[in-house]
Amino acid sequence: MSMSSRRALVFAAAIAWLLEHVVPFGRLLLYPFTLLATWVHETGHGLAALATGGQFLRLVIFADASGFAESRVSSPAATAVMCLGGLWAPPLVGALLLVVARGPRRARFALGTLAALLLVTLALWVRSPAGLAVVPACAALLGWAAWRWRPERRLVLAQFLAITLAPDPVGRLVGYA
Repeated sequence: MSMSSRRALVFAAAIAWLLEHVVPFGRLLLYPFTLLATWVHETGHGLAALATGGQFLRLVIFADASGFAESRVSSPAATAVMCLGGLWAPPLVGALLLVVARGPRRARFALGTLAALLLVTLALWVRSPAGLAVVPACAALLGWAAWRWRPERRLVLAQFLAITLAPDPVGRLVGYA
């Protein structure tokens, strides 16, 4: 059975809503995706620092889904861009997933690319025990889904990732420091 990207998006949104609001311990099931959002957020800070001519020294993810990107930049404007990079990264990655993963083949490409990017950051910047456990586990899951899951399932997963990443900054703005 072939599934359209629109149908996959509706199905992914229903799963996310049910896990968040109906399923007992649903938030616990969403925990790996929360950690993935933290990785996207912190990587956004670091890549924004690099884009402004600064340095991305290390990426730290904690088990409570918090983290930080240790970076160095040389100007107040670069500091502002670096700070915004973390907040902009999840919705930009979510939007990019929605645009790219519009079919099973494209979902395979999107999930495989995300898995590869996780491994690149693991090699270059991840420097915390939780990060060293979570980042390769997420990469393995996404890589496995990209190549072994049925086409409909990987399309739903790509859409699910997109809709869980897109609203991420809203939740982070509460108590963001």
